[in-house]
Amino acid sequence: MLDVDSAHMSFGGVAALTDVSFSVGAGEVVGVIGPNGSGKSTLINVMSGFYRPTKGTISLGGTVISGRSPEAIRRAGLARTFQNLRLVAEMTVLDNALAGTFLGLTDGGPLTPRWIADVLGSPGARRRSARMREHAEAALAKVGLGGRLGLRAGVLSYADQKRLELARAIALRPRVLVLDEPTAGMSVEDADEMVRMVTGLARDGEEPLSLFLVEHRLELVLEVSDRVVVMDGGRLVADGDPATVAADPHVRSIYVGGE
Repeated sequence: MLDVDSAHMSFGGVAALTDVSFSVGAGEVVGVIGPNGSGKSTLINVMSGFYRPTKGTISLGGTVISGRSPEAIRRAGLARTFQNLRLVAEMTVLDNALAGTFLGLTDGGPLTPRWIADVLGSPGARRRSARMREHAEAALAKVGLGGRLGLRAGVLSYADQKRLELARAIALRPRVLVLDEPTAGMSVEDADEMVRMVTGLARDGEEPLSLFLVEHRLELVLEVSDRVVVMDGGRLVADGDPATVAADPHVRSIYVGGE
């Protein structure tokens, strides 16, 4: 599904990623761990188009997506969330979930920009709006916000705002969902619930959803992941099933030896 091949990223001659290669299979939950500064955020930014890799390629479903814009990569089927909330507090829960589904797509006809078709209220635009609303409402129901569509996002609890961010990404119906520390700032109980919920969505959904989960809590990643990737110093230092990674000497030196 998603293949990262020898990705390298440098900033002013300083390597942030060096020769990183791995793959994410269809419907697979891949957990990503590593200490601060290990290259996790840089990797996500390269995967999602915010950075163009200095070397190497990233492919989704056999199509090279590295070097393309974030919007083009989103259209190809990769969506992401961010560590920090990016909601519009004054907009409703439903409108926040809808916002991502309408960004940048084209179309009312072969030469008609989508925003013009929407303003003119073409039949295609009306059908598309109904479909996007259906996707957004379904996504909100999946994260437990189905009964709060009309509330302003700003009145939600922090945990529910994080769920709303997740719903907005799910509403895009991606093939690969990249979650950048989705539990940052949450209580342990809320964080556990969030991670188990999203991994359940990946495994139990109607269509395969591959999940690339960056999470700082080693024990939780080992529990919920099918496979675990470990970053350190901009390099991939371990890649395998949770039991194998937990027993890896390098990983143990990072998470046990440093305590």
